[in-house]
Amino acid sequence: TTFPKLCVNSKCLNEGSPRVTLTWEGDDDLDLSLRTPLGTRIWFQSDFDAMTGGSFDTTYEQDVPGNHVESIYFPRQQAPGGAYAISVLSFAERGKESDEWVLEVFEEGLPVFRKEGQGETLDMMYLRFDDDNVASPPSSAICSVEDDERVECCDDSDCEEVSNEICENRQCITNGFYRATLTYFGNDEYSLAAYNAADDEFIDIDNQTVNEGFYEEDNNRLIDDNTWHTQNIYFTENTPPGTYYVWVELVETIGKVADSWTLTTYRNDEKLDTMTGFDDSEDLIFLAFECNTNEDCDKEDEEICVDNFCILSGMLRFTLRWEGEDDIDISVRTPLGGNISKENDYDDETEGRLYEMTSYKAKTLDYVSFGNAPNGVYLVNVDYDYSEDPINRNSWILTIDVDDTEVLRWSPTRASRFVWQYGPTETPTEAPVRVTLSLAPTEALAAASTTLPVFCLSGVNTVVTKDRGVVFMKDLKLGDKILTEQHGVDVVYSFGHHKKDTSPQEVEYLQVMPSGLEITPDHMIFVIGNNNNNLFPIRASMLRVG
Repeated sequence: TTFPKLCVNSKCLNEGSPRVTLTWEGDDDLDLSLRTPLGTRIWFQSDFDAMTGGSFDTTYEQDVPGNHVESIYFPRQQAPGGAYAISVLSFAERGKESDEWVLEVFEEGLPVFRKEGQGETLDMMYLRFDDDNVASPPSSAICSVEDDERVECCDDSDCEEVSNEICENRQCITNGFYRATLTYFGNDEYSLAAYNAADDEFIDIDNQTVNEGFYEEDNNRLIDDNTWHTQNIYFTENTPPGTYYVWVELVETIGKVADSWTLTTYRNDEKLDTMTGFDDSEDLIFLAFECNTNEDCDKEDEEICVDNFCILSGMLRFTLRWEGEDDIDISVRTPLGGNISKENDYDDETEGRLYEMTSYKAKTLDYVSFGNAPNGVYLVNVDYDYSEDPINRNSWILTIDVDDTEVLRWSPTRASRFVWQYGPTETPTEAPVRVTLSLAPTEALAAASTTLPVFCLSGVNTVVTKDRGVVFMKDLKLGDKILTEQHGVDVVYSFGHHKKDTSPQEVEYLQVMPSGLEITPDHMIFVIGNNNNNLFPIRASMLRVG
């Protein structure tokens, strides 16, 4: 087949329909990869798919700075309809920052999908309606309130006769306080279900009313032709506490390719989460209802009730909670070097996972729980990803629990970083040096009754280095790159040491909890003012409990 040519980013490409094109400027080596609805993959290592006719376009040199492009194209009226999973893979990053890219999908030369990004991004879903292989909505898509076989709604006003109903994908459904709504177009049969682990109860087409949870059946379930489908599970404000897991199952496929669906959860008509797919859902969406005691949670999964949330019991847990509109993130770096965060929510070595939970009362609780926590130093970061009012930010509480017993608690109102030792402290090769002060060897000073001020930190304090991780201060070396609060990574260029004498004066340290900081009484330390905003220095000896 001969394809028309076109120029994109100074490179000649084949047109095709659809055409998926990735463009960027820089010196990174990026790879475009596409998985078709039939499950076949097209990219530079597999540049032709006989089932769909899709081809990977000419590969151009990418190891020099400039304009770059990669493209995948299909013959007209041959590409199947359904969900296409498109990925941008990063083969090599050569600069300090990842190059920015643009991904576009074209049908008959017209742009129908666009995504901008940076670095590696996996499984962007493009839903294509075309040909006879899958369902295709009518081109006119005119909404008719009354039909020979069904009654449709066009907007919420068509549902006003029924209390608290809204129009979703041409069907009237109940809004509810919480709801999970499945929508798709086609003739396949899907099943929406929810499960409450605490009560071991399902809500689905066979169990349509459970406590304060209700299942609403698809009005068009028995229609064989392609049409709009909607299933809904909603909950009232009086729903019993616990966590409800929601998922999608494929019951029957009518066409060659399964219809693509969308599952969305809402709270008070505010969108919480969205998942798309075809076939069975690979993940779960969960709705968290508040608990009062451990009895409200699932004993088989070893859940416990913490701050009205059912969460997993564990040997080690870092729990962050707050109320309000701010978006606050927690991340934990393990002693083995793994990092658990919103971008990477699971660590294999430690079986540590980040869980993000929101209740219907706008309370948020995120926690990192470990199934195999190693002894050592954990670095915990709490940061404001978004704040509605940067001056009056939402306050938060961070707790550390060992075997479900709280051992430490912090409650600042700003981004913070903590270093915490789990398990026995590492046995040092040498005993930490207790800093001593020798008075100057003059008769006047020797006879003086006052002592000189000492500004020292104990050798057992820890700092975070760029190359060696968390180390004791006594083990620092000249040239070490250390993490500082205001200046990022800085270099150690000198040490101030005490002088030893035949009659040294022993120095006492104050220990500041819960951080474990050891500091001399004369050393300055910053404290937060009464307005929780300004920091000012005082002598450590002036610190008071609280």
